[in-house]
Amino acid sequence: MDIFCAKCAQPWDSYGITIDVGHGDMTAAEARRFRRGEGCPSCEFGTVCVRCRGTKIKPNNCATCFTKGYVYAWRCRTANNPDYRNWVFGYSPCIRRCDEPFQMIKGRMSSEGWVEEGKSVCPDCRAEGEPCEACGGTGAYAEPKDAERFRNHALSSLLEASDEPPIALIDNFTSGDGDAEKKKK
Repeated sequence: MDIFCAKCAQPWDSYGITIDVGHGDMTAAEARRFRRGEGCPSCEFGTVCVRCRGTKIKPNNCATCFTKGYVYAWRCRTANNPDYRNWVFGYSPCIRRCDEPFQMIKGRMSSEGWVEEGKSVCPDCRAEGEPCEACGGTGAYAEPKDAERFRNHALSSLLEASDEPPIALIDNFTSGDGDAEKKKK
């Protein structure tokens, strides 16, 4: 049975959240935050816009980056094939060259030598487009209009999947919202 995130309504496996916390889809710390209704790893605990995933632009149907605004690029300076010595993305036979990545991610060893991996701006859409309507182009999380429906669905699925006493779950789930209200005052 799935438990739904109160922020983005992403379904998560209830086993890893309620019975064997920390051994499922989330770590123990993530499961505690999830159970308090703060969001989930999918919506980065409610800090980024769910619609644009923090890219600040409206989904633009870019077939290259799938609306992410960036592509994962790699290069191997010691590769036998000279095409792979520069930054490229994609897989054979559709390898394309791209600009220098703006963010290095990691490196790894392969049969060709050391491979550097990074993120590069999408060469087709250049991460440009109309601002996202949900967040107003900020990329920050904005409470959806039907947020109460998601919270109720998340709470009911949590109650069904958990072995804990219902009053403890309800108190745990609603305490995150109450604390935020108290801090604002």
